[in-house]
Amino acid sequence: AVAVQLFGVTKYGRRLGPTANFDTWGQAMQTCYQMLTGDDWMDLRSDCEVQYPYCTPTFDSANVFGWEGEDLSFGDCGTDTAYLYFIAFKIFCEAVLLNLVIGMALDNFSFVTDDVSHEEDATWSQGASSDQVRQLAVEFRKLDAGTGAIPLSFLPSLMHQLPRPMGFRDTVLSPTAKGQNNINNQNNNKNRLSPLNLQQQQFLQRGGRASPRKSISAISEGSAQHSAHQRLMNPQVSTDKEMLRNVRAELNCLVRDRRLAHKSRHVRWEVWAGAGRVRAGAQWASKWLGWKQRFKEAVTFEEVMRTIVLWQLPNLVPDEVHAWRQRWVMDDIMAMTRILAVRDWLVLRHRHKRKAREAREKLQLAAERERDHEQQQLELTKLAAPMRLELTQDRDSASEQVQSGKGSMPATVASQTDTPRRAR
Repeated sequence: AVAVQLFGVTKYGRRLGPTANFDTWGQAMQTCYQMLTGDDWMDLRSDCEVQYPYCTPTFDSANVFGWEGEDLSFGDCGTDTAYLYFIAFKIFCEAVLLNLVIGMALDNFSFVTDDVSHEEDATWSQGASSDQVRQLAVEFRKLDAGTGAIPLSFLPSLMHQLPRPMGFRDTVLSPTAKGQNNINNQNNNKNRLSPLNLQQQQFLQRGGRASPRKSISAISEGSAQHSAHQRLMNPQVSTDKEMLRNVRAELNCLVRDRRLAHKSRHVRWEVWAGAGRVRAGAQWASKWLGWKQRFKEAVTFEEVMRTIVLWQLPNLVPDEVHAWRQRWVMDDIMAMTRILAVRDWLVLRHRHKRKAREAREKLQLAAERERDHEQQQLELTKLAAPMRLELTQDRDSASEQVQSGKGSMPATVASQTDTPRRAR
């Protein structure tokens, strides 16, 4: 703007001309860029210092022969102080750009040196190293089937495969690090008490009996609200199950917002091009271009890891991000956490009922088999009773004959007599 005001009507010279001038703001910006690159800026300075008699001081009848029209108060001469503007511009802008370039180089160099000198630890106190991030990517790639995304149903499996502190899998530590980790876990466990266990302890202290059955309102208002709100305020209070539920809740909110945005875009396309054309185009793309979605309601690696860091490692997140989340997204996350708590409770109840039903069916089947076995034994006993009675009578008659002295016992009778004895 200063150059346009000072040199906007200056007479063209050796370098000042159609390719470098200050006639408009856009042309002035282009000329300033050329000056920064060193494109004949000394000639531009000389052209902007042109004075009478090589220019016209004012456009009027006194200075211009045959001037017709209203006299003007300006001419096409430059200014004697043009060198001050050009030198100040060169020093200031080149110094700023030079410092910017040097700062970028130093920043990149410091990133390389920090990565080399970074010391890995199990708690990620100084952030993640390249090897740790690569390990997370390897575990994620085992579940994404080459698509770069996993469905929300795979999140528990992923969390149990990721090493702590991002997941639930315990890593192998050195003896010193293991002892320090045990001390930290003991200190954290002193304050780690879920709301359900707290309610049971309070109930036991009053002399009652803790019941494991919880209503839907107790779970949604107690566990869900505590796990979402208190997790943001004090991350050490939550357990692994509650942390998983919070991550699931935020990812569900993300997938919901994405689905709503996609639906609104689809509706706009249908309004503009027609529903039939949009559906036909989607079918053609799916058939010929191979645009097939492998997973529904899927989340990417960046979304999963960012959400886990927000909940599991809040010390690495700036305070501005926490304030923004507390203001805009925590209400939705808490509501989704309550929904997931109720869903988990219903699924667990259905699972217990199914196991109890299967146990009852097994007991009934065993009882039926026992009754069938007893019935078979009873039928066999009934069938064998007449035969035993006949054999007993033959034996008694033979014994009477022997005792009366009428003759010796026939061989057939003796064999029949020994038969029940052997059978017994």
